[in-house]
Amino acid sequence: MTTPLATFNKIHNQTHQILEETIKDNDLTLTLKSLNSIIDIKEKFINENGRDLEPYWNEIASELISALHAGVIGHVRLALTGLRNILEMTCHVFYYLDHKIEYSILLNNGGKSDKYVSSIISNELFFTSKYIKCFRSENVIEAKNDIISIFLKNEYSSLCDIVHARTNTLLKFDNLKIEYNQSNYKNFEKHYINICSIISTLYITRFNYTENKDWNELALKTNTIKELK
Repeated sequence: MTTPLATFNKIHNQTHQILEETIKDNDLTLTLKSLNSIIDIKEKFINENGRDLEPYWNEIASELISALHAGVIGHVRLALTGLRNILEMTCHVFYYLDHKIEYSILLNNGGKSDKYVSSIISNELFFTSKYIKCFRSENVIEAKNDIISIFLKNEYSSLCDIVHARTNTLLKFDNLKIEYNQSNYKNFEKHYINICSIISTLYITRFNYTENKDWNELALKTNTIKELK
């Protein structure tokens, strides 16, 4: 009979092999640089806006690290479902920043937030062009009207398909084996950069802040911004 320790040793060895293959086959520089940028954005946001929303930022940073770890060891679906959570929490951060009374009521009554990405865009114009104009973000020129909110909805919808296990998102049709697959990893990498990029985009747009070169370069990867002044 196989012992629990022997089983976990086998899993550990397989995991280490997948990690080695992922690192050997892919340049992780941009992915890690993107993660570092979001951690820096987190710190600047908290320093300038207080600690009320720090719990959200801590979860965002922690889950970005966890998702990356899962992605590089072959657990791609798990990593992608984590990215959906990160996108949702990111939208909560920027929504509640401008709805402090609503956030206070939420905290004081132990309730759950029902501010889903699609609903706050549809019902409250979240990061539509009209919404962005309130921030007077003259340094940020959108590529086209409402493009940031459209990107948010499309990325969220794509990740929701994975969370809800749409058949076209399943990765284990042939067997249960967990192994390195470049195509699956590249799909995860694309979404990971998308999420980091849109976080940077939201920060830059909300605060009209274009002084950090790395954050600007990251934000531009969404192709939602035509120009940063």
